[in-house]
Amino acid sequence: GITHEAVNVQAGERARGAIHIQNVNSWHSRFKSWLVRFRGVASRYLINYSGWQRLLDARRLTTPAHLLCAAVQLDQVGGLLN
Repeated sequence: GITHEAVNVQAGERARGAIHIQNVNSWHSRFKSWLVRFRGVASRYLINYSGWQRLLDARRLTTPAHLLCAAVQLDQVGGLLN
């Protein structure tokens, strides 16, 4: 369900709608440098690592308890995350 759209950088195109090439490049760089600590991951788990990175980027996980709940997919009251 994901579409790929090429951006013609040589023609000066840098954005398409809300997606800007610098945002994509920045996220990709942060993701790659964050993955280094795991010394390689199986491609079938990349979606999980990507989700983990998005949670960390959102900066909502501020305490060890928040991180633990997110790791086991629980919210503060013990239910499943949406």
